[in-house]
Amino acid sequence: MYIVATKEDFQELVQSGEKARGSIAIIEPDAIVGTNPLGEPVAASHNVAVILREIAQQNSILFSLWNTGFQSLDMVTPFAQFLRSCNGIIVEGGRPSIYDSQSFNHNPSLPREEFLSLVESLLLNRTAGSAPALYICLGHQAVGEALIRLIRRAITNLQCQDDLPKPARKAFRDISTYIHQFGEQLVIRRKRHIIANGYRDTRFAVAPNEQREVGIRRLHPYQPLEHLPEPLLKAHEKTAATESGIIEDLIRIDDWDLAMLHGDEVNQEAILFANWALNHLNNELQDHRDDIASSPHTWLLNLPFGVEVLCSTFFPDSTRPLTEVAAMAIYYQDHNTGQRRRDFSLQFHPELLDDLRTFRVPPTPPPPLHDSDGTRLLVTLLRREGDHQ
Repeated sequence: MYIVATKEDFQELVQSGEKARGSIAIIEPDAIVGTNPLGEPVAASHNVAVILREIAQQNSILFSLWNTGFQSLDMVTPFAQFLRSCNGIIVEGGRPSIYDSQSFNHNPSLPREEFLSLVESLLLNRTAGSAPALYICLGHQAVGEALIRLIRRAITNLQCQDDLPKPARKAFRDISTYIHQFGEQLVIRRKRHIIANGYRDTRFAVAPNEQREVGIRRLHPYQPLEHLPEPLLKAHEKTAATESGIIEDLIRIDDWDLAMLHGDEVNQEAILFANWALNHLNNELQDHRDDIASSPHTWLLNLPFGVEVLCSTFFPDSTRPLTEVAAMAIYYQDHNTGQRRRDFSLQFHPELLDDLRTFRVPPTPPPPLHDSDGTRLLVTLLRREGDHQ
């Protein structure tokens, strides 16, 4: 594993690009992902590197962004494009809460806005031949927040397209107004308490979970709650039918037990809204593709066309969901070739074993990785999606 731990390392690597070819990029937004029941800090990025080396025979580059940052927001798009030129990307977890900017203060080199800007840029750069991305824990929560932020940004942009032909201008204003009004009416509740009111609420995408989830949990196929708005349920059903997900296939065949280490969760209402909104935006943008391609807002054509919730975990000894959005698939489509691509995000930690510990450093032999559900899932996701770049 090559570690980028200083700003000098960062500049040298990004400028040369030599070591990136053929390697998996591991993005580390925090020094640790949390503390296990033994009171030990868990550095999960080290585990990822060991799994990639021992199981996938794959080199990795660790970007300790909590220590280096990535210079400035002016560099966010080039850095995202650089990462997409690697063999794969894994965005790791961390201790901050996505909805609380002050929780990022212990890592001043990577404030909340900079981290979210990077995730947004990664979502907008899943192009032909680009590397697949896997977002874990805090990375998974950042994807939920980034999708909502991109939708808000798209709505603002589509309201101000005065230089477009009148039919396109009217269509964009109508659809953006429709999405905005629908999003403003959405309310997220936990135990009858309102935790978010409308899609611009700071806790609309991510909020504290009903209880902290630490330990090995079984994955169950996602079943949306019946009280959710019917347009969101129908849109999710349609997106889910577009392509069978790897995670869905695996948990139908066998029981999968994965490690959880989190206190926050992505809200299912937000993700179903994001999928519904992206479906509508994609349809309208493709109807007026030539008009938008010649405008200052061509980035809109790079938006995902949908997002699917894949699985959930349950409260202990219960069939009631605890973490409804335990994993997601983010769908993209190249409208020139028709080819579809995916990224995945996981609330659980496939790189942690039952003991929730950091692997010991060499020359200590690695643990028996082949028997771990998480290890098998991690390698399967990267290999399968890497074959369909």
